[in-house]
Amino acid sequence: MDALFVNMVIRTILIVAITDVLIFRALMNNISLLTWVFVVEVIVVTIVPLVISLWYDIIYKMT
Repeated sequence: MDALFVNMVIRTILIVAITDVLIFRALMNNISLLTWVFVVEVIVVTIVPLVISLWYDIIYKMT
């Protein structure tokens, strides 16, 4: 698999999962948590695929 494809799949899964959390929190009327969840979403969607992509590249180059 291409690292870019893996990266896109991971980002899509993370965005869908965290958006579900945002909707659930909004339904619970806890608006202050929405800000923190949004900040965490931006960090996770940016950093996790980057780390996995780097890990994938390192493993791919070793084999």
